[in-house]
Parts: sequence; structure tokens; C-alpha cells
Amino acid sequence: MIAKTERDARRQAAILERRKAYIERWAQPRIRKAFVKMGDHFALLYEQGGELRMATFADEVEKIMEQALNDVYDRVSRDMLNYAKGSTKGAVQNIEKKEDATTEELERAYQLLLTSFAEEAITQSVFITSTLGQEIAQMIVADPELITKGPREVARAIRERTKDLSVYNSLRIARTEVNAASNEAQTKFTEELWDEVDDGPLYKRWHAARGSRTRDAHREMDGKYVPKDSTFSVRRKKGGTDQMKYPGDRSASVGNLANCRCSIAYVAEELVPPSLRRSN
Repeated sequence: MIAKTERDARRQAAILERRKAYIERWAQPRIRKAFVKMGDHFALLYEQGGELRMATFADEVEKIMEQALNDVYDRVSRDMLNYAKGSTKGAVQNIEKKEDATTEELERAYQLLLTSFAEEAITQSVFITSTLGQEIAQMIVADPELITKGPREVARAIRERTKDLSVYNSLRIARTEVNAASNEAQTKFTEELWDEVDDGPLYKRWHAARGSRTRDAHREMDGKYVPKDSTFSVRRKKGGTDQMKYPGDRSASVGNLANCRCSIAYVAEELVPPSLRRSN
């Protein structure tokens, strides 16, 4: 059991390290580039017709981030699919299960994920674009003299403001979206790989990212087990709880979703300490 536990810890650490590298080296630069491009487009719209034109054609700006998010979701889904194909132990720790899971079954789960993520890309791009538009409007209101300088100067200020915002925002968006998509994809592929009739019950375990930035509520969840179809009760900062299927579950409040770096692992019931086999 000790050897298996150590192997679990190494595997989970490897997953988190790959995810961190992916966020920093691929996802964040891609999203930051899209964010700057959004600012350029907003600036052009302002030059052509002010804030009214920016609001009227915001859907053009949304498409920029939507495409970037779709690329991120596709890459994450494909990586998790290849991981599931290559090692069932990657999806279900310690156990070699459902070796007869066909490529077609996993590909079908992959396509369903892409359909779901395409809708999420639209939702998130609308929110991100709206937030950026509000930031730009606040910038203009805060500097009344800016408007007197003319549309070109305002457009230049919009581009500069967006570049400044892109540094932090791109990391936050990349971290949130990659983590949520990775945990959701892992869950979907695990469902395809696991045959509960033959293999018995399955549990899932919350792994909190270690470090000073980990929020208290997520640190409290570290090492918690619940049955596969149950949810984790995660404390909200302002009271109450979120019922989360996995870290990054989009049904949760923003306080438990944004910037989350936690992960999930699936474990056969026989490997869960009896004292930890709780429904929630």
C-alpha cells in the first residue's frame, strides 16, 4: 500500500507539473495574444464610432477570445485522451481496468467534450469581452481630458490599457480554463474506462495545490474522498458551500473557481481507507 501511495503521489505531481508547463508555455501566451488583439479591435471600433460602435460590434471582439479558448480546450481534451489511451492507470490510479475500452468509445467521449467546450468558449468569451469593455469605459470616465484629445488618442490609450491588463488576465484565464477543462476531461474519460459492474465502486480524491496561494477552503479539501457520483462540499468565503464534482467545476462560485490549481484522482474503493469512505 505504501508503494502504491507513493506512486500515486509521484503520478499526481507529474500531472500538475505538466499542467503548469502547458499553462505557462502555451495557453497563457496564446490567450494573452488574443487579449491584446481584442484591445486592438476595440480601439479600431472606437476610432470608427466611439463607445456606441464598440458596444454594437462587441461580438466581433468576442470571436477572437472564443477561438483562443477553443484551441485551448481542444488541446487539453486531446492530451487527456492520449493519456487515457496510453495508460488506464492515468485515469484510474493503481488499477489496470477496462483494457477492452475501444478507441471508438474514447473518441466518442472526446467529441462530446468538444461540443460541450464549444458552448463554454462562447460563454466565457462573452464574459471576458464584457469585462474588458467595462474596464475601457471606466478608463475613459476616469480621464475626461482624454476624450478632448480625439478618437485616435483614446484608441491609443485603449491599446495600452489592454496590454497592461493582458499580463495578469491571461494567466488567470489560462489557469482557470486549463484546470477546469483538464479535470472535466479526466472525469469523462474515466467514465469510459471504468466498468463499475465488474470493477466495483470508484472514489475520487481532491488534490489541493500546495503553496501559500492555495485558498483555505481548497486546502481543507486536500485528501478528501467521495464516491464517483457524489460531490465535494467546498466552503465559500462568504458563507455556504459549493457542491463541486471536481476542482474547476463551473457550477461553483467564482471564489472557488478562478485561478484554481487543484486536481482530481480516481481511486478504486478497495484502496480508500475505510474511515474515509464517506458520501461527502
